Amino acid sequence: MHAAWGVQLPVLLLLLGSLIPLATGDEADFSDHITCYECEGQLGNSTCSTPGVDIDKVLNQVSCVRGGCLKWAYYKNSQLQLVRTCSLRVNMSIYLHSACRQERRGNGFICICPNDLCNSAGMITALPAAALAAQLLLLLLLEKLF
Repeated sequence: MHAAWGVQLPVLLLLLGSLIPLATGDEADFSDHITCYECEGQLGNSTCSTPGVDIDKVLNQVSCVRGGCLKWAYYKNSQLQLVRTCSLRVNMSIYLHSACRQERRGNGFICICPNDLCNSAGMITALPAAALAAQLLLLLLLEKLF
C-alpha cells in the first residue's frame, strides 16, 4: 500500500464518520404528537437537574401537537439553569434536528430529540460521546487493517 494512504485514509474516514450523527439526525420526524418532561431549575441543585430513578414521579409531562423534546442548559443571572420541555414551548427559533449543540453566543447548550420522554436525565448527553467513541474505535480498527 502507498505510504500516503496510511495517513489519508483514516483522516478521510474520520471526517466521513463525523457526518453520521448529522445524517441520522435529519431523518427524525418532528411532525407527530410528542410527550416530553417539563421542568426548570438550577443545574446541579434542583429536581429538574437530577430527578433520580423516579423521574416519572418527580417531573411533569407535557403533550405537544408536534416538535421535539429538548433539554437546555443556559445562564440566567450568573446561574446555570436547566429547562426540559417541548420545542413549541420555548420562545426561540430552533432548527429541529436530533442533536446537541452549543448556543450561538456560547452561553448555553441545547439538545433536541424526536421521541416521547427522550429528554430524561442522561439519555441525550450520552449521544455525542457515544458517536465520538464509535468514530475513534472505527479509526483504530482501520489503522490496524491498513
